[in-house]
Amino acid sequence: MVVQRFERPSCLGDVGFNWPNAGRVYLGGLTQKSTTAQQPMRPFAVAQAAGVPQVRVFLGVDAALDMWRQNPQKGLAAVDRMVADAETHNVRVVLSNYPDLPMISALAGHGYPSWEAAQQDLTTPGSVPYERFGQWLTDVVPRAATHPAVAAWEVVNEPGYMLGIDQGAINVDAGLSFVGHFADLLHRLGARTVTGGGRPIFDPARLSDAQLAKYAEHIDVLDDHLYPETAVIGGHGDSADDARAAVAYTANWFDRARHLTGRPDMPAMLGEVASQPPGWFAIVQETAAQYGWPVLAWGFDAYDDNDFTDHVRPDVLQSLGEAARAAAQVNGRFPVLVGTPRCSGPRQR
Repeated sequence: MVVQRFERPSCLGDVGFNWPNAGRVYLGGLTQKSTTAQQPMRPFAVAQAAGVPQVRVFLGVDAALDMWRQNPQKGLAAVDRMVADAETHNVRVVLSNYPDLPMISALAGHGYPSWEAAQQDLTTPGSVPYERFGQWLTDVVPRAATHPAVAAWEVVNEPGYMLGIDQGAINVDAGLSFVGHFADLLHRLGARTVTGGGRPIFDPARLSDAQLAKYAEHIDVLDDHLYPETAVIGGHGDSADDARAAVAYTANWFDRARHLTGRPDMPAMLGEVASQPPGWFAIVQETAAQYGWPVLAWGFDAYDDNDFTDHVRPDVLQSLGEAARAAAQVNGRFPVLVGTPRCSGPRQR
């Protein structure tokens, strides 16, 4: 096995974590695992205590959209409070939407026989959920678009998976058109930075040049989500070699997108990385940081094997804090947060 050795990087990507229940707590008024509706800012306080500078949240979820439709002013005031709480705790947030079956049903105001049917309706221009999704963004984005605590916005989490492209519920071009339309809308509403929310399809190498260029047209920051079980190449395992191969695959499709769009310095990030197993996460985080990619661990108060808090697997927060301090030492006054230019990348020696 060839061991890669890198020179000291010109900068390091910073770190953060995902808090998937933010919309349910702040807008829906729900208690979710360790976070209560009475103390919704708890994950931001935990991030601050650990020295973690950024948190990615799912804002557009079913409970949040129910509140927004029933009482728009109350829902929007909750968005204001969330962003203000993030700023108070020196945290910058990435805001995303989570179009699962309950969320699309909340937009439509009725249920669907299947998630596939909901995905087809959501991505059809002129449909009720399509139009209401645009109105949701129109109401929410301008309120916080220029707020210093807002690092970036996403159209949706994991377009390939959540819009039904990977499963064949909708075709690739329909899914990419949906992302492109609403990414453009985010910019027109004042969003300074729009990230991809994850890879456009499970295997971006299968996109044509025209399709990948179309996907990236209105996106400012390329993004991928890495888990051992979703690796495209290799044995889909969790060894150190598997982790490095996953990062290398991502680097390749990022560079292809940069070439096709004529934006060689287009920044990138890993918006989700599995925190389990710890060794796999450590290799991905260390390798990705060499490229200057921010790495956001999954997931605070998550409902899966990657769940962590300050009491459940506190080792994750400890490792993130150590990585954040290392990045600060290398980067000095110019942290490589979401939306900042990428580093020069790893240089082998």
